[in-house]
Amino acid sequence: MEELKNKMIHKWISIPYSILVVVVAGACYNLFAYFQSIAIMKGYSQDTLTGIQYTVLLGYYLGIIPGYINRNQGTTIAFYIAAALSLISFAVLGYIANSMESSMVDKVLMFIFLFIGAMSGSIATIAAIVTTVKSFPKMAGILIIVILVSYYKIAPYFEYSVRVGFFTSPNLQYYFAGVGAIQAVIYVIASFAIQEIDLGGNIEKALQAYDRMGLLSYVLIEVILFLAFFIFGLVYENWKIAAIIFIFFLVLNFIAVAGAFTIVYQQAKTEGLKVSASINREKRRDIPFEEMLHAPKYICLTIASFFILGTTCTFSFNIFQISFSFHQLEQGDLLLDSFWGADMFGRIGGGLVAYFFIDKINGYKWAIFASIISALGFAVCLLTESVSPHCLFISTIMVGFASGLFWVMVPSVVMEDAGEINFGLNWGLTLLASAVGMVIFGVIFDQLYSFEAGGGTMCSGINCVMIPFILFCILGVVSAGLCYYALIDDEKPEEKERTLLGMKY
Repeated sequence: MEELKNKMIHKWISIPYSILVVVVAGACYNLFAYFQSIAIMKGYSQDTLTGIQYTVLLGYYLGIIPGYINRNQGTTIAFYIAAALSLISFAVLGYIANSMESSMVDKVLMFIFLFIGAMSGSIATIAAIVTTVKSFPKMAGILIIVILVSYYKIAPYFEYSVRVGFFTSPNLQYYFAGVGAIQAVIYVIASFAIQEIDLGGNIEKALQAYDRMGLLSYVLIEVILFLAFFIFGLVYENWKIAAIIFIFFLVLNFIAVAGAFTIVYQQAKTEGLKVSASINREKRRDIPFEEMLHAPKYICLTIASFFILGTTCTFSFNIFQISFSFHQLEQGDLLLDSFWGADMFGRIGGGLVAYFFIDKINGYKWAIFASIISALGFAVCLLTESVSPHCLFISTIMVGFASGLFWVMVPSVVMEDAGEINFGLNWGLTLLASAVGMVIFGVIFDQLYSFEAGGGTMCSGINCVMIPFILFCILGVVSAGLCYYALIDDEKPEEKERTLLGMKY
């Protein structure tokens, strides 16, 4: 029983520590906002500012390279690599931020280390999520995806709230170096704290209901955190209180381990389970990335991710320009907060509903639903001038919800189809597709918006967003069609058997 106890401790401690890794890695996402401000002070062009944003986005969501690293090198090496890249890149970026030089060499170095710094967060995040998912049975793994993908959304706000709340005017060189050092330490500890644990098939079956109970307690903590942070951080913008709340709940996640572990371990003792008596874990679906590339439903889901997450995130990135176009600039903050809230509701609420109905409703149906909601959201936005000013708010909620639901459903469907073993790489391609979509559709929006503005940065009137939003609406419908095709492919009898047995395509 001592061996079982040690394994279970390791298994459950990985959850709060994975949350910590994901949250700390969120600082990498904030690099684009910091360096856009720095670039403005250095007199860089608007194209450079845009390039900074997309460089960081590509690095932060570059799931395929972190997926390869995690699969081929293992969790421990992945965290070591993330720690080294973070320590070096943030130190160099701190020097660049503190220097007022604006030479070509300085600019090139800035872009290189922005990408490396952002990717360090991606490597750590993918390693944390994938390894923790693999330590639990399939159903519990889906709950973990709901938990960690939701923290993935709020993660950038942690570093931001701490900096704004406690550091009014920090020396950027020391601040960035300090952030990189903190990340590196946490990642190195993660290499020991987050490990894949296999308790064996008999034990996992016996503890399945108790695993669910323990994980749902983390969902409850997460919901309370998000509500509190939304009120104090986003609504009242009291960032010091928001930071304290965030820190408190991160600590609470570790305290919750004791309760969850005690309940599950006592059940294990009651059942008289022993590691030595357990059978191997039931054969998990194991379809490698190279084989998934030949699966029509996977390709369809990846393209749909490119369309839906690319267009919905473009909406959120440009929400102030959109509100200005509809003469509601004063509502910009409210709209941004509303998008955030709807996105989080899609991730947690939509994810939980999908989890509880996983045996009754195919995951691709949720993807179809999200695609349709996205298309309708962009269509409703175009009615703002002709029907009601409230259409902009309604469309923001719809687009935000569709984005959040798609964020949580894609990794869940990928894991369901291909299994946990190659989950990191299989999910990684959809993340990369999403990032590329953010860049491409962001550029399309910027170019069309600027054209309507006569070369300026602010444009008034529905014409400013009509063409891109019609395009985005059409792409939402196309995505629904792709997901429907994937659904038909997934429900073929031979496809169900192939997926169940982990057979090759």
